[in-house]
Amino acid sequence: VFGSKNNDWVRTRRVWNQHAYHVTNVEEDGTIPAVELPNWTQPGLNNFRQNKQPGLEFAAPDAIVSVRPACDGQSRVLVEARNVGQSSLPAGAKVSLFKGDAPGALLADQNTTRILYPGQAEVLAFEVNDPDVQGNKQKVYAVIAAPDGKECRTDNNTSPLTAGSCDPQIQ
Repeated sequence: VFGSKNNDWVRTRRVWNQHAYHVTNVEEDGTIPAVELPNWTQPGLNNFRQNKQPGLEFAAPDAIVSVRPACDGQSRVLVEARNVGQSSLPAGAKVSLFKGDAPGALLADQNTTRILYPGQAEVLAFEVNDPDVQGNKQKVYAVIAAPDGKECRTDNNTSPLTAGSCDPQIQ
């Protein structure tokens, strides 16, 4: 019901049923348990008037990227940075665009501009004025790095090689 105009509030449970709230006195669907488990005896809790996502104490972001040509008549490549982890990815994740097979030549760097919560994505547009990429002589790929270096996986931070042009005659 309530939220931030910029969608930058910390994620939490949807239910907060009373001033003396604690995770064990209300279910996620709003029902009240017939017999409440003592909050302080539950693993990872003992958190009176504090909200948390049960079971996600060690959750981490997982940044991935995909690349596609813009296909809008301009020499641009669109890189989608997505968080497929269970925790938010801070703003400022570095996204680098390369041409050729790894390790390719760096074309440009950009940073994500907002926090990416689980399942969210941000599309970054890269201007590419390289004739080899425009003519599909060289394909492109992107790499993403979390700003604090903390994520659950780093073996999926590189996109596959992708054509940088939309021209069906040369793909």
